[in-house]
Amino acid sequence: MAVLTSYKMSIVWEIELEPEVARWLETLQASAFAVGAFHIDRLADLGPALRMSHSRALG
Repeated sequence: MAVLTSYKMSIVWEIELEPEVARWLETLQASAFAVGAFHIDRLADLGPALRMSHSRALG
């Protein structure tokens, strides 16, 4: 499992990627990967403060 870490806030949020998601990201063209990376970074920056429609609690 890949772990992405953001150090942009005083709190560090880690984004865990399942192996199949990491493999899928690797198949994207550079422009599509950049869009995905932007959204992953946003989630890492905001953590649980990022709300619908960008994220949803599981469980």
